[in-house]
Amino acid sequence: MGLRVPSPEAARHFLNAFHDEELLQGRLPQQAFIPEETEWLEGLAAVQGELIKKATLKEQPWKATIDLDATVIESHKQQAYWTYLQEKGYQPLVAYWAEQDMILADQFRDGNVPAGMDLLPVLKRAILVLPPTVRLMRVRSDSAAYVHAVLDWCRKEIPGRPRIEFAISADVTEELRAAIQAVPEEGWKPLRKVTDKGLIVGRKEWAEVEFVPSKSSRKKGDATGSVLGDPYPTGSRRTLSGWDALSLLCRRHQYLELGWGEVAAVAEGTLWDGRKGP
Repeated sequence: MGLRVPSPEAARHFLNAFHDEELLQGRLPQQAFIPEETEWLEGLAAVQGELIKKATLKEQPWKATIDLDATVIESHKQQAYWTYLQEKGYQPLVAYWAEQDMILADQFRDGNVPAGMDLLPVLKRAILVLPPTVRLMRVRSDSAAYVHAVLDWCRKEIPGRPRIEFAISADVTEELRAAIQAVPEEGWKPLRKVTDKGLIVGRKEWAEVEFVPSKSSRKKGDATGSVLGDPYPTGSRRTLSGWDALSLLCRRHQYLELGWGEVAAVAEGTLWDGRKGP
């Protein structure tokens, strides 16, 4: 493009211009704190929103799967805080549009800020910058997003906003563990994988579980989720160590295999690509 890469010093001065020390005055020592964004950061977010609209103008995408996740970035700066990984650093939150390989929204956070703290404002910002052609929204996240504010808002029917399908993992509590272990053997079914050659039967299995958390934001009778795991060896009992159970609190059962290892979301009715589910 005929432009030179700025020097590290020039880049540092440019980035420092987005910072306002006064917004940090309310921080208490070692307390998790998310400051308000400066006018310059809000302006940068507006530019990013316009870039997203222009980049998708030709394709006019109709669906958006948003991955909401916080990642620990190790840092040895004096101002860095200790993270849950027992190392100093930062833990920025990112809302990523999977189909378009684009970042919709982000928030730079200190390392001691819990991953589940105030996720909803970032998710709302991400959805606001989606082009108007998007008719189907999906949100997926780990157990950091298993909070009432996020779950309730995703379920809520808002005029002018497409319905949100979502798959959010939940920690395996003793109550949930017992509910899963109570599933009879015939309740476990082989999980089909979506490949370039179509649907194939993989080695994992899934089962539907009726479970109402003690502190759920759902009414009793509405909470039905599904779990996924590897088949257990012959003669041994199925165990749940290391599993995440996915809370699928969408109105229709949908199926989505998440890309974070051994976890997948299974829910009521059809596959997320519109085909009949298992």
